[in-house]
Amino acid sequence: MGGIEKLIGMRRLCSCTSTLLGTTLRQWFASAISPSAPPKKIDDKRVFWTTLLNAGQDEWTPKTYLDLQSFKSDESQVEQQTGSMAIFFLKDAKAVHQQGVWCCKGVAEVEAKVAEIAAEKKKSSADLMKGYCIQRGIDQMYLLDGKKFNMRVYAVVVNHVETGLKVYLFESVHLRVFNVNHEQGSTDAKMQIGIDGHTFQCYASELPCWERVLPKIREGVSSVCRSFAWERARQSTIAEFALLGFDFLVDSEERAWCIEVNDWPCIEWKETERGSHTSQFKELVTDFYTLLICPMFEGQPAVSKHLKEV
Repeated sequence: MGGIEKLIGMRRLCSCTSTLLGTTLRQWFASAISPSAPPKKIDDKRVFWTTLLNAGQDEWTPKTYLDLQSFKSDESQVEQQTGSMAIFFLKDAKAVHQQGVWCCKGVAEVEAKVAEIAAEKKKSSADLMKGYCIQRGIDQMYLLDGKKFNMRVYAVVVNHVETGLKVYLFESVHLRVFNVNHEQGSTDAKMQIGIDGHTFQCYASELPCWERVLPKIREGVSSVCRSFAWERARQSTIAEFALLGFDFLVDSEERAWCIEVNDWPCIEWKETERGSHTSQFKELVTDFYTLLICPMFEGQPAVSKHLKEV
C-alpha cells in the first residue's frame, strides 16, 4: 500500500476524526489538491545522483558511480595512494528494499560482485551497471551507543498555482538503529545495511547531536527537492503535492548525508524494526490536515506541530 493510501486509511487515528474530515478529504482529492508524480523518478538512484550533480548539489550525497570503468579508475588510484580499501555499496537503482543492496570492501570485491550478479542475469557487467550504481561508504560514522543508524525523514512538496513551490519537513524524525555493534571495515549486512529483524527504532531527538544536525537536515531536504523540476501535471487543481521519504546518515563530524529518496514511501506503523511509530504517523497525518487542508477548505489558520517549511 502506498503512502497516500495509508494517510487516508489512518485518518481515524487523528485527533480530528470527524465526518467533516472525511468529506473534506474526498473534496480535496477530487477537485482541489492532487497527488503529484515526483519528477523524473526521484527514487531512481541513478537519476537522483545525476540530477544533484547537474544542479551542483551532489555535496549532499556520498560519491556515486554509474559505470564500472570510472569507478575502477578513480578508486583504484585512491587505494594505491592510501594503502587501504574503502567500503562501497552496490545498489540496484530501482530497488526499494535492502535486498537490492550489497556491501563490498575494495575495488576488486565490487567488481567481482557486479560480475556475479551480471552472470545470474545473463548480462555483461557493463549492461548490468546501466541499472545499478556504486556508492562510497561514509568513512567514519556517527554511532549511537556503538551502533550504526539511518534516519527516515519525511517531507512534503507542494506546488500551488498561486504561491508556487514549497517544501515542508516533518521534524519528528525516527532512527532505524542496527542492533549489531559497528565495525568500520566490516561488510556484514546486519552491521552496514540493516536487515529486517536486526534493527530497532528510536527518535532522532535522543541523539546528543540532534540540535546541531537538524539544521543541516533542513538545508539538505530543501536543496535536494529544489534540484528537481516540479512540473504541474493537472491544470484543473489548485495544487499538487508529493510525499517523500529521505534516508540520511550522519558522519563523525556531524555532517548529514542523503543516501536516497523514496517517492510516496510506504509508511508502515510499527513500534519496532521498520516503519513509523504509531504516534509519529498520527502526528504526520494531523499536521498534513491542519497545515494544508483546513486553510484551503475551512478558512482556518495554518498550524502544525512538526511539519515546517524549509
